[in-house]
Amino acid sequence: MSALQKQPAQVPPKGVIPNFENPKNRNSEIFAVAGLCIAINTVFVFARTYTRLFLIKRRGWQDWTKYGAGIHQWDITKEQFVTFSQRANITNIFYSPVMCLIKLAILIQLGSLFAPVKSRLYWVICVLSALTVMFYLASMIFRILECVPREKIWNPSVPGTCIDSTAGILSSAIVNTISDFILLILPLNSIWRLQMPLRKKWQVSAVFATGLL
Repeated sequence: MSALQKQPAQVPPKGVIPNFENPKNRNSEIFAVAGLCIAINTVFVFARTYTRLFLIKRRGWQDWTKYGAGIHQWDITKEQFVTFSQRANITNIFYSPVMCLIKLAILIQLGSLFAPVKSRLYWVICVLSALTVMFYLASMIFRILECVPREKIWNPSVPGTCIDSTAGILSSAIVNTISDFILLILPLNSIWRLQMPLRKKWQVSAVFATGLL
């Protein structure tokens, strides 16, 4: 057995003995939440696809753009930690293009609903789309070049240098939060200018407000 297989990935708290064979974990809760979210998302994707293809019979660009945790670190070996970190880095790299496509889909959908002609809102959506692509492209490059050599990203013992990831994580969280609120309030001005009863305006606004959940 190699040294990496026998050493814990983190020094355990005082009085705690690492358990590599049967560690306590929260996998059941993680799988339950992930499974529920996937199920709900699948229902909505199928409902949208059915509506677009068979009811209104019209597709748009937005329709083409959608498509080992839970354990204390001292209860896994350094070898397991390296494997987990490597997979986590791959996940982080793919996170950027996936989020980019999701937000572009929303922007395109908002454009088709509220800015069918080249109005001021149309150009706002164009600018936001360009900024979205640039930000997530930069975020993906950051994740790829986070350390030199790249192996140091998932194996801290390898000699090399790394960029401070804290700033990248914080900036990503801030930009994501701000962009989510922008996507929420973007259609509200157009909704409240529609000729419809006040109650109806509140109901339509509430539908878009579900994006906060």
